[in-house]
Amino acid sequence: MAYIPISSLTLQQVHTFAPGTLVLPTAGDSDPGLTFEIMGEDDDSAAWIVEMSESRGQRFRTFELTPPSHPCLSIQKWELLVDRHSVLSPTRNDAHAGFAWIDREGSGLIVNKGYGTAFVSTKGIFQQGKNTEHLCYFASWKLVTETMGGEWVTIHEHSSEVERR
Repeated sequence: MAYIPISSLTLQQVHTFAPGTLVLPTAGDSDPGLTFEIMGEDDDSAAWIVEMSESRGQRFRTFELTPPSHPCLSIQKWELLVDRHSVLSPTRNDAHAGFAWIDREGSGLIVNKGYGTAFVSTKGIFQQGKNTEHLCYFASWKLVTETMGGEWVTIHEHSSEVERR
């Protein structure tokens, strides 16, 4: 068992976290979530979250956060690590929810949004469509944070089954 410093955690209502926050539910063994925002037509923004656990038969589902929301913990310092052997080309593989991605502008996760997929960066930036010319996917990845001893502890791990083409 690895412990993380309590000073690296924050407790507040989930809808108040900044975009790009890794959120840990305070009840049960639920998987974490990642907050992001969607800009509206009038430059209004709405807080959203990617739910990594299965909900309504779907993983990596997104939903809008509305006040009042329940309190959750957030981890201030976290990283997205990828398995380099799971890299996929967008010219040969379609984007699937649960893949990690990287391009010239950043990195993040592909998520389910409505009846399609979307891209959410680790900084909490939402993009419905993305130019896949300079992009690649990873089928296996994990979210980690640092322990008191400087080692990394896994918060969440995911691996998608993929038929390589």
